[in-house]
Amino acid sequence: MLILRLAYRNLWRAPQRTLLTMGAMTTATAVLILTLSINLGFLWSMIITTTEYYHSHIQIVNPLYQQESDLHHTLTADTSNFKDSQNNLLGLSPRLFGRMLLQKDSPNSDSKGKTVAAEVLGLEVKTEKSVSLLLDCLVEGSTLVDNDRGVLLGDQLAKRLGVSTGDKLVAMGQGAQGSVASAIFEVRGVFHSGDATKDLSLALTSLSNLQNVIGLPNQAHTWIGRLSGPLEARAAKDRLQLENPNFTVDSWREKLPQLSQVIDFWDVSQLILICIFYFAVILIAMNTMSMAILERSHEMGVLKAIGLKQYQLYCMLFLEGTLMSSIAALVGGIIGISIALILYQYPIDLTTYMGVIEWGGSSLKPMIRAYLTVDNVGLPIVLMMLLGGFTSIWPACRVLSKPLHAVLGEKR
Repeated sequence: MLILRLAYRNLWRAPQRTLLTMGAMTTATAVLILTLSINLGFLWSMIITTTEYYHSHIQIVNPLYQQESDLHHTLTADTSNFKDSQNNLLGLSPRLFGRMLLQKDSPNSDSKGKTVAAEVLGLEVKTEKSVSLLLDCLVEGSTLVDNDRGVLLGDQLAKRLGVSTGDKLVAMGQGAQGSVASAIFEVRGVFHSGDATKDLSLALTSLSNLQNVIGLPNQAHTWIGRLSGPLEARAAKDRLQLENPNFTVDSWREKLPQLSQVIDFWDVSQLILICIFYFAVILIAMNTMSMAILERSHEMGVLKAIGLKQYQLYCMLFLEGTLMSSIAALVGGIIGISIALILYQYPIDLTTYMGVIEWGGSSLKPMIRAYLTVDNVGLPIVLMMLLGGFTSIWPACRVLSKPLHAVLGEKR
């Protein structure tokens, strides 16, 4: 207890110097928490935009369909055949794909619009809402219901076709067994997913409707699964593949290799950022501790002469640095967390100044939003707490390793 009291009192022998160093440590902790949180916010925006609106986290297909993408390599639409003993998936939904030519239907043949090739995606509406946000992107009209014969169009596709809610479309494409699939769809609504490619070429209809049009009753080309978090996809994929060897299980990392590489590089970039921040703080802290300890060389000799043990002096100097950095880390943590929470609730939208960013086929809004996690809050605070104590070791060794008569002979 005496050592702790001495260490605390020594901090305030030169209050201006101590406060200046603590200010630098506090600022570094707050800025690092805020920087990591904002970077994570941008990363999560990319992941959400590219996975939760179309691809989701897990895709299960017939192995032959993955190799050849043939219309007839299907799965049953009954997802109960898929084993998930560890309950990795929060939702599982079947999808059926069809490539079709779409054209606006009009009683006046002279006013027909141009023909556009589109991907028609059949969804089971009830379960689709548990795996993706596609049906929540409506900007016009009403959503689909199961067994609905209507269709939802991407906003850019609707613009190309020259249609709006209530219009009818003539659709033609390949059907099962070499037949020609044809149908008339009614436009129920228009959606905007944020993915420029999908908004330009994607049409949504109910699974049962597309099954009837193509001639594949009770069939689906893929099952889409959702996990509790996208970063769990790699491990979950391996577990699910072992349980279901007759299917091919892929995660969004295989479907979106560019984004996967960004995630893999994320940890390395974070480590580099932390090292840059703390290298500067270490220099400041070590300089302060060196001055504080070296100018008290004579005092250290007196304490040794009256019976204070060498290890007690080391403990006292170590506690001085630790107390200083701990106070700074806690204050900086409170400041950094407070600002990050404000940016989480009230993100800064820069769309007016920069426009929408097109990246990897997705559209990202340039928003400054912070996401707090245990890692990006705990790591800066813990590292800063440890920093002060360890930066005092080197100057303490310089002073305390000298012989007692040499230390006592030094001027203050």
